Amino acid sequence: MKGILVVSHPQYKTRILVVSHPQYKTRILVVSHPQYKTRILVVSHPQYKTRILVVSHPQYKTRILVVSHPQYKTRIFVVSHPQYKTRIFVVSHPQYKTRIFVVSHPQYKTRIFVVSHPQYKTRILVVSHPQYKTRILVVSHPQYKTRILAVSHPQYKTRILVVSHPQYKTRILAVSHPQYKTRILVVSHPQYKTRILVVSHPQYKTRIFVVSHPQYKTRILVVSHPQYKTRIFVVSHPQYKTRIFVVSHPQYKTRILVLSHPQYKTRILVVSHPQYKTRILVVSHPQYKTRIFVVSHPQYKTRIFVVSHPQYKTRILVVSHPQYKTRIFVVSHPQYKTRILVVSHPQYKTRIFVVSHPQYKTRILVVSHPQYKTRIFVVSHPQYKTRILAVSHPQYKTRILRLSCCCI
Repeated sequence: MKGILVVSHPQYKTRILVVSHPQYKTRILVVSHPQYKTRILVVSHPQYKTRILVVSHPQYKTRILVVSHPQYKTRIFVVSHPQYKTRIFVVSHPQYKTRIFVVSHPQYKTRIFVVSHPQYKTRILVVSHPQYKTRILVVSHPQYKTRILAVSHPQYKTRILVVSHPQYKTRILAVSHPQYKTRILVVSHPQYKTRILVVSHPQYKTRIFVVSHPQYKTRILVVSHPQYKTRIFVVSHPQYKTRIFVVSHPQYKTRILVLSHPQYKTRILVVSHPQYKTRILVVSHPQYKTRIFVVSHPQYKTRIFVVSHPQYKTRILVVSHPQYKTRIFVVSHPQYKTRILVVSHPQYKTRIFVVSHPQYKTRILVVSHPQYKTRIFVVSHPQYKTRILAVSHPQYKTRILRLSCCCI
């Protein structure tokens, strides 16, 4: 080397060594501090116009390297830790006033980046895993004291975000899938030990929530549809292996519940009407291809069943009356356009059939008497305003007809 300058400072009793390298035209400054027994090396690089500062700490036996970049006006600190044999890089960015720490761990061969954001006062930690070639980003939020972990998976090119909330002690995992451009959010609830999965679908702009309940081992799926502004809940029950769908309709403010039964392969739809406070249950039977509607009326506490028969295209309405414990069946016949009403009376164990005929506008009432095993027919004729009573006697096998005319 040529041109070596040694300066001895009388106040601090330091020795300053300046070395000028002829090949690279660099200047190296070495400062020996007597109080801390440190040696400081400053290298000025002519090509990049950078200054490199190396500080050797006697207590921790570390070496600190400071690089000043002229283009970005950044300062880079490199610290070599003797105990863990790590290397720490600190970068100070002038535009964002951030500080970036890079730690190289020898055991895991990882690189850790820590970025301190001045506006949000957050710290960002980036860990590069050598085995999976993943990048992990950890952000510490000062207001909520949360920690966010982002993992970039090389095989699937996904990004996973994990947020640790201090108040609820939850962990949120967000995965960005490159093929579907979806984001998956997983929240672990500490009280219920549930896991919530949120998937954002790019095509339909829907959000899907999946909640795993630890007690019932159920999975709840919530889909938010942008067109109808509905929310769909899907619950998978482990005991019955059923799936429950709940749809919230924005216009009618109704809630629709769909149950899929695995044994009968039925689908049950429950609609909650806000105006009448009714609940409607729709069951789709696979064997008969029928649909059953059940309406629970809050005022009368009745339950209404509607069965659609595929062969006859009939609709059967069943009403359960709470006061009389009766069951009323209403059948609509497609061929004759008739309506059949069947009432089961609990006291007399009778069954009453009411048939409305469209051609004659008559009403037929059929009563089955349990004691005499008789069948009573009552026909109301619209033209003559008469009532016809027909009684079938089981002992004599006779039929008794009684005509009551109102005009007589």
